Amino acid sequence: MMRQMRNNTMPSTTSRGMNPSHERRRRPIGAPPATTIGRRARGRPTRINIREIKKNEYRLVYSDSRRAQKLLCLWRIMRVLYTTMRPSSESARAGGIGLFAKLFARHMPEANIDVTGLALMSGGERKPHGLEEIAPGVLSFRLEGSPYRLLQDWNGSELPPELTTYVEPLARALTRKRADLVFLVGFGVEQWLVAQAAALRRIPVAISHHGVLAAEAGVSGYDTYPPGARRLLIRMERDVSEQAAVRIFLNQWSRDQFSLLHNINARPRSRIIPIPYNDVFDEPVPLTRGWTRAPMNVGWVARWDRIKRPSLVAQTASASPRRWRWNAVTTIRETASVPEATRKQFVRRFRVLEPMSPTRLADFYAKTDALMLPSAFDVSPTVVLEAALRGRLTVLSKHTGWTDAYREAELDHLLCDSTPSAMLAALESARDDREGTERLRTLLRERHEPARVFAAHAKAFRDALS
Repeated sequence: MMRQMRNNTMPSTTSRGMNPSHERRRRPIGAPPATTIGRRARGRPTRINIREIKKNEYRLVYSDSRRAQKLLCLWRIMRVLYTTMRPSSESARAGGIGLFAKLFARHMPEANIDVTGLALMSGGERKPHGLEEIAPGVLSFRLEGSPYRLLQDWNGSELPPELTTYVEPLARALTRKRADLVFLVGFGVEQWLVAQAAALRRIPVAISHHGVLAAEAGVSGYDTYPPGARRLLIRMERDVSEQAAVRIFLNQWSRDQFSLLHNINARPRSRIIPIPYNDVFDEPVPLTRGWTRAPMNVGWVARWDRIKRPSLVAQTASASPRRWRWNAVTTIRETASVPEATRKQFVRRFRVLEPMSPTRLADFYAKTDALMLPSAFDVSPTVVLEAALRGRLTVLSKHTGWTDAYREAELDHLLCDSTPSAMLAALESARDDREGTERLRTLLRERHEPARVFAAHAKAFRDALS
């Protein structure tokens, strides 16, 4: 009897130590249990005890197993460093990648992932190679010189030697941030530099292909680069994609195009995750005017770039009845990509508005009858998604990633980019197709729901580290 009482009063000998005052705690909700993983040299299992050190974050108390470290990473808060733009820049306010970065930073903490944006900035009076917070959750890394300008003056077959000098300082910055994963949003020279720095520090990389540079290099603003630099950029895009632990494509069409243009199989380690939508647009607005009697009000929302085919847009507007109204949201600038004659023809017919906030853009969609976007090549323009959520259809080119969704919604007749007369007929059909409008809206609203999209991103990131 005395021996039994003595055993009941002795403190338990656990990995927490022999502290008699220690009270046994319940395992926190959501915390992984103590697990047996791996084997020691003498054949005994390695015991892993996981202790909560702050809300939703756990620390390994004792383990000598690399597999245990990977298991722990699946439970604790993951730190992801993602590439982004300077929030105040025009591209961040108007472009699809800038909008995606804002939604990414807003929703990923809900998946227990801590995200920090990294914007590479060129030149300036401040000291280079330093990290500086330029917005909440966004850091800037200032480069000495401009890698873009370096490539614009380069026509060789190998990388310019000066380009590699950016990698080591950037790698030191990544080490200071102690990121578990680097997420490249889109591709460009800056993303290539970040990928090389991550490889130098053995940090896994994920990439989301918001475009295919191999297709855009000779059509969009990349035609300002010499032929040698364009070939280098295409090779850099392929190399970064093959380096990535996981590569994300916005739709099946873009993955097929990437495989075809780079002559590789892009399916391994890849995921199809569409772009998310901003909740501001998730409210359909019925047309207030008559469906056929009132003059058409057509919208065009795009960057001023040859890949968006502003020449066909201007020709279509010029061929329309005089009562039709044409409105554009863009910034017209001087560029070799778009001839001056196209600009003059465009401004004669269009009322041009500067890029605007999502709230004002939602109102812009509601005031149109239909939109047009005859791109030469476009992976997943956000205009189509935003307009569909507002109850407006967009006449599209066949060379976009939305073709599968349009065919699924039985809107093949809106895939048109041949002649101005065909575009005008498609615009009238887009205005009158009420059932098609609702089919497309229902399809895209479910498929591009932000919670669903970013849950898929979180799973892809954790799979990349497992």
